[in-house]
Amino acid sequence: MRTDRSAMRLTGEGIELSLGIVGYQFPDAIDYWDGNWLIIEGIVTHPQGSWRFQDACLTSFELGQLAEWFDSIARADPDADSGYFTEPCLEFRYASEPEPAIHVILAHECAPPWLNRVERNDGVVLRFLLSANNPRELAAVARLFLERFPVRGAA
Repeated sequence: MRTDRSAMRLTGEGIELSLGIVGYQFPDAIDYWDGNWLIIEGIVTHPQGSWRFQDACLTSFELGQLAEWFDSIARADPDADSGYFTEPCLEFRYASEPEPAIHVILAHECAPPWLNRVERNDGVVLRFLLSANNPRELAAVARLFLERFPVRGAA
């Protein structure tokens, strides 16, 4: 796994996912909900084909929750159900069997182009073994993103 300030990268067997933030969906909004939507850019390499997506599928405050979730995995105390967000396009899950892994579900607007309209509802699951992806580094990148795109407005 390679991390830098501009992208969060997860690698798996024949797959790679790079996530970055383009900016706030509503750059001039100052209220809590509208002001915190982030446009996420994803680049996926997959055995069935590569694709890109851009979607406002995560908020700044959910980005903070994601960093905490990665930290919980690093402590070997993950909450298997806490890696989902308001928008169902991007979801993170922890799987302990058969090997500890992070599963990333890309559905709806983030799903691969070869899925039909109905299949896009469930999307595709990308599996990233913890042995190849350091959750502490992923948490650190999420926090760097949060420094660039902090939570705006009061909850």
